[in-house]
Amino acid sequence: MSAPYLPFLTARWRVGAALMSLALGGCLDLGGSWALTTASTSTTGPGQGSTSALGTTAEATSTGASTSSSSEGPDDCLEDQVFRCELDDDGECGPNSGCVDAGSCDPLLCEGDPLWLWDPPCEAACRFGWGCVPSDDPAILRCVGDELGGCREDEVYRCRLDDQGACGPGSGCVQRMDCDPMSCTHEEYDWTRPCEWRCEFGWDCSPSLDPSLLVCVADPADEGCDTWEQNCPEGYKCGPYSEGGGWWSDTRCVPVVDAPKQLGETCSYAGDLFAGEDDCAFGLMCWYLDYETQIGTCAALCGGTPDEPSCPPGSACTYVSRDIGLGLCIDFCDPIAQDCPGGDLCLPLENGWGCVLDASGNEGQFGDPCEYANACDAGLICLNPEYVPDCAASGCCSPLCDINAPNTCPAAEQACIPWYEEGLAPPGLEHIGVCGVPP
Repeated sequence: MSAPYLPFLTARWRVGAALMSLALGGCLDLGGSWALTTASTSTTGPGQGSTSALGTTAEATSTGASTSSSSEGPDDCLEDQVFRCELDDDGECGPNSGCVDAGSCDPLLCEGDPLWLWDPPCEAACRFGWGCVPSDDPAILRCVGDELGGCREDEVYRCRLDDQGACGPGSGCVQRMDCDPMSCTHEEYDWTRPCEWRCEFGWDCSPSLDPSLLVCVADPADEGCDTWEQNCPEGYKCGPYSEGGGWWSDTRCVPVVDAPKQLGETCSYAGDLFAGEDDCAFGLMCWYLDYETQIGTCAALCGGTPDEPSCPPGSACTYVSRDIGLGLCIDFCDPIAQDCPGGDLCLPLENGWGCVLDASGNEGQFGDPCEYANACDAGLICLNPEYVPDCAASGCCSPLCDINAPNTCPAAEQACIPWYEEGLAPPGLEHIGVCGVPP
């Protein structure tokens, strides 16, 4: 844990020449209209109090029952698990079979009858699109795929059409609610909306000739997808966009290109940056963009959940826009070397320093006024006026420095003051200081 030692300007961040703005304070938050926060802390000086938002992987943490490989058998399951046997066409346990958390599921009581309260836990353990059938072994949960005609009276079969016109992933029995599949059109009539809701985000309902069959076609142009859940149709990813440009205002599904760029590879946008269509792979976004060349680097979207985000080692989950829930894994950097790609600035993040976009423009030299934390040139940072001689604004730019090196501060009144309180600097950052008038 780091601790405040000397107050500096608690500034918002501006990113990209009047394009974006951020503010310090809790999962590193560049959002609200861009606020940089670290897990519910405030910053008051060189060395900000923080709680780690780092994880070990960029992949989302799985939820629900845990499963293992199809090579498992019933004898491999733990005491609180059952063996989920997904029956294939030959009546054998298929490739997705494996051990799952039993919860309150008793396979011997599974009748596939909605009237019995003990069935739903087993149905849930069979996962969506599958129903449980009676088992003669309490350790084996037998599951069969939902199919048209196999749904309950209060359900319809949701058929999400794939590229071949067949019922693809996400198909299965769903609650009917007020959905009448035969009344479903692409028009915005009140009676079609329940069917649209049963198709779920990224899908439209299509006219059906069967009252028990809900036909759903992919509609990736839907707005308002979730960048954490990545709930777009197959072949698409959820990313930010803005119809008017200037800054991202919403999210939508955008296609994943053929042969997409991977984490750390150079990337670009197809046209306007704010259309959100880049050439990075699923789970990634083109970031660290050089506005002259329009070339950036693929960075990972935050994995896990907003409450428990995860990122690759060496980065922290940072809200690029809290308004739309967009979290990005920002790389750590060396504030003395200022080694960020694309001319970005190395500024304090959570338990370290990370790369953010330079918004200094033609200003940002020593003594220049600064309203935003990233409004100073590389190697400088925005401090409260009492630490910068002759500063007549709410904050002014002053250099970072190495406390173990000779004093290179530009003003005679300044010294290289440690950024972190003694003993509280993260490993490897003990030498970081800032040029300020000592308190």
